[in-house]
Amino acid sequence: MFDNFLITQNSILYLAPIWILIIGMVINFSFCGLFKKHSRKISNITTILTLVLSLCTTLWILAGLTNENSIELISLFKSKILINKDNLLHCTMLNFGILATILTNLNHTKRLRHKTNYFNSLFLISTIAGNFLFLSNNFTIFLLSILSIDICGLYILNTEKSKNNIKNSFDFFLLSSTTTLLLIFSYAISNGFYTQDETLKNISFAMFFITLAGKSLLTPILSTKNLIEKNHTNFTYVNIFNFTIYSILFYNFAQNLHAQHIAYWLVIATLIISTTICTLKLLRIESIKNFIYISNSLIFCLIATSTLIISTKSMPAIDFAIATQIFILIGILNCTSILEFNCKKLNDLNLKGLYFTNPKFCQILNSILLIYCGLIPSGILHSRFLLFEEIIKNGLWCTIVLGVFTLCFCAILFATIKLITTTYKKSAYTNLSFKKRTKLNYFILFSMIILLVLLFI
Repeated sequence: MFDNFLITQNSILYLAPIWILIIGMVINFSFCGLFKKHSRKISNITTILTLVLSLCTTLWILAGLTNENSIELISLFKSKILINKDNLLHCTMLNFGILATILTNLNHTKRLRHKTNYFNSLFLISTIAGNFLFLSNNFTIFLLSILSIDICGLYILNTEKSKNNIKNSFDFFLLSSTTTLLLIFSYAISNGFYTQDETLKNISFAMFFITLAGKSLLTPILSTKNLIEKNHTNFTYVNIFNFTIYSILFYNFAQNLHAQHIAYWLVIATLIISTTICTLKLLRIESIKNFIYISNSLIFCLIATSTLIISTKSMPAIDFAIATQIFILIGILNCTSILEFNCKKLNDLNLKGLYFTNPKFCQILNSILLIYCGLIPSGILHSRFLLFEEIIKNGLWCTIVLGVFTLCFCAILFATIKLITTTYKKSAYTNLSFKKRTKLNYFILFSMIILLVLLFI
């Protein structure tokens, strides 16, 4: 189908996915609010269509770059923007994740502080900034993109109509901005903006990766109880968006870290400490939301460590691991969306006795949890085998790393079994049967399960 589609020259037209996102954002922000009665519905349709068109255009350009007769790299604006197959694949993952986030939370956006068109515009701006972050080869673009993501994050998390939500979201923003400034400062020093001392540049480069990991792991976890867990939209956004952005950024910069001995081992040590903390927390989880966030953070640590160990120009195993993790996150978060939409408050009590009141949904939830921990053959299990295979190629010392990874996956298995057994326990608390239909959530959930099973084949 794409045999005749060749990319033979640099052209600004290959930024079409971003132009589509910008046009969709302007339409959403400016015009969708004019329709008073149907503004929410029109805004949602506009946002979804914008993301779908952008996603299809990205895949079209990616297909063109895979042609043997096409150029390998599109360079724009004096090499400030670089487009290749890896970058476009990462943009596809991000756009798909944001689209899934919006579709998952359509039932939860009725109780927003902001108008729906403003809220959706913030999602589109975050997507635009994320795309520029992956395509940029310039410090200024990197700076503006990551600051835009932080500012949008502040307003997205400040959506719930409660007195404490403004304070909590502002505290979150301050913490996120502090880590961002440290990230930018370390990035600038490591690229020789302020000094030419090699030792200081190496340490700054290590600090860049440590801050990158901290931004993904520590920033949301400090505000989880007060801000993220109370709002399912916030919870979905933090899990999918943060994981995708920072995993791919780690992937993009890790190739330059292997040659810097001091920085390399500092980052490895930090990831080992983070992995240990996440594993210990996972053994003591009480609610399904805590399980999702902490296990997601643990998977990030394992993928980041694998990225540093493999460290080659093209890492299909890492790409596959990131993609399957996004798919399984979307599936599980649709389960929690169905639970929360029917139960108002979601905690460990909502799972007790779930089998006796909603047996079909309980079986679906337990199935996707078993896929997540790797007991059911799926793309998740396949991605972990691929990671193990790539890591072991780097020497016998990597068997120690595989042992640590195995312990971490056992911790995920233990926490999964703990949650599943909770659904079969009878309790004085009685779960009501699910009367509210969320067909879209069920459709996305089943689609992710089928996709993950097919990826194993």
